[in-house]
Amino acid sequence: MTRLLFLTPRREAAVVAKATGQRRRTAPRGVLALATALVTGSPFTYAATTAPNAATGTATATAAAAAAAAAAATSPSTTAPNALSVLSAPGSSKAPIASVVPAAGPDAVAKANGVSFAAYLDAVGRFNNALAAQREAVAAARAGVPMAALRPDPSLSLGAGPAELGREVHPKPRLAQSIGLSYTIETGGKRERRVDAARSQVIASEAALAGAGRQAAADAAAAFIEACRTHEALRTQEASLAALTDIVRMNERRHGAGDLGGLELLQSRNERDQFLATVVRARADARSAMEGLAAPLGRRWREVFGDASPLCAFQDGRAPEGLEGLERLGGVEGPEAMERMAGPRGSDNEGGALDAPDALDALVARAMDERDDVRIARAAVDSARAAADLVRANRWVDPSVSLSYGYTPQGRHGVSTDGTAVDPSPRSNTLSVSVSMPIPLSRLDRGDVVQAEAAVTQALLALRQTELQAQADVRATHAQYRAALENLTRYRDATLSDARRVVEGLRTSYRQGAASLLELLAAQRAADDTELAYLQARSDLAGATVRLQLSLGRAPAP
Repeated sequence: MTRLLFLTPRREAAVVAKATGQRRRTAPRGVLALATALVTGSPFTYAATTAPNAATGTATATAAAAAAAAAAATSPSTTAPNALSVLSAPGSSKAPIASVVPAAGPDAVAKANGVSFAAYLDAVGRFNNALAAQREAVAAARAGVPMAALRPDPSLSLGAGPAELGREVHPKPRLAQSIGLSYTIETGGKRERRVDAARSQVIASEAALAGAGRQAAADAAAAFIEACRTHEALRTQEASLAALTDIVRMNERRHGAGDLGGLELLQSRNERDQFLATVVRARADARSAMEGLAAPLGRRWREVFGDASPLCAFQDGRAPEGLEGLERLGGVEGPEAMERMAGPRGSDNEGGALDAPDALDALVARAMDERDDVRIARAAVDSARAAADLVRANRWVDPSVSLSYGYTPQGRHGVSTDGTAVDPSPRSNTLSVSVSMPIPLSRLDRGDVVQAEAAVTQALLALRQTELQAQADVRATHAQYRAALENLTRYRDATLSDARRVVEGLRTSYRQGAASLLELLAAQRAADDTELAYLQARSDLAGATVRLQLSLGRAPAP
């Protein structure tokens, strides 16, 4: 829908300073623009320009507010207008003049707030090349269903003759004409078996499409998480570089005042320069991670989202949507809660409530019903069975029924050898029906049946292996999720805050001369390592959450 744009005519300062009558005409135009926008329901934002007449501006704002209230009262079913904001120049006591400008749309809001993982995953579903190719495979499989339902085509035959070629025969007999129609009757339910096989191929291709979507989602989640990790690591390292730069500046002032030796100043500069190389590598890693978002997306990030950045809002220990039961079984709110859930080491409850057989069995049962790879394996079994049924049906012989009509015209008058006249043969119309059936000598060989049954057996074995792998995958991803959750909880609740307090305290002590540079640098390195380890723990938890969701057949949401 096209958005209407209403703008009050802007006037130069000289024009604004003219007669009062001209200034008075400006305000009603603004009110008229506001009222028109409200009546038409066009999205707008109430901006402002300065006016030399405070009374005029006040009246304009009051009239605009009244118009907005009237529009809201008269049309309660329509969407409420955007919030009004009255702006004036800084330090100016002059009231603003109303002007209507288009409101920010959802694309602008998304660009300002960043691209969430859900928006990125939606774009992956629309633009991923592997998914597009698999959709074409599904379309081709669906087109095969009506093709499989086709019946054999009848055969039409036309004939003329026989033609007399001997010179001794005179006069030559006239040519006879014939027309025939033959049709092969399928037996053994071949047509139904072909349709079943084609439908099983459609189900298998649709399951393969879901599996391709699962793989694309896994790749997209990994790329998105890595982009967020590298971006936050870069921001953390840039903050540490700024802190080292402040130390160098402080040391330069102290060295100039004679309170600090040259070696300590050089050491602080050397530490800053070495860390600068780390920041440069971090910037390259962040750029590489952003470029890595293009592979699952199927096109470059800028082509889809412009200059927007990924919005890194992860669960960070909260149970993902749709897995609230997992949180009830073993949600962790802190180290103490983790220890209570895990139980004392060496006890019967070591490993926690999440390792209870009933809870894991429930997760495995859910995975067996919702995982795409299990569905693909089951569809492969159904397809193999349908193909085996078609092979058995094809062993039935198909008779052919023919119907033909022949016409022989009247013969020519002739003379016998003794000179007497010979009457011509009369005109003839004939109708014949015939049935033909092949002799099934080739059916003595059962190689095709053996091959089809072997394919069914292979599909069943593959299904069993897939189910076992799915069960192991659920248990493994579940254990990885718990370990990642425990690590992040420890960093977030204890380790990270302790490292920050230590480095801040040593910075204060170093400024006051109570700590050495070596102590400060060691604390800074330890704090940097802790920050990076915390970011890695967040990334690990997000990745473990995605893997757990995918192992249970759910859409990923880190």
